[in-house]
Amino acid sequence: MKVKINKFSGVTFGVLFGLLAGIALKDIGLWICLGLAIGAAVDYTRNKNQNSEGENEK
Repeated sequence: MKVKINKFSGVTFGVLFGLLAGIALKDIGLWICLGLAIGAAVDYTRNKNQNSEGENEK
């Protein structure tokens, strides 16, 4: 079984996206919160998919 190590999590990308969108739209607080929530959802989904793939291989 290959173990893949991700350097950046979804939360990191979400906060980065939120920061850039917040700067562009001049509402940093809102967009950092939204980016954090979206990034956490991406991590949750990615981990859930990896766990289900691991159970299918057994």
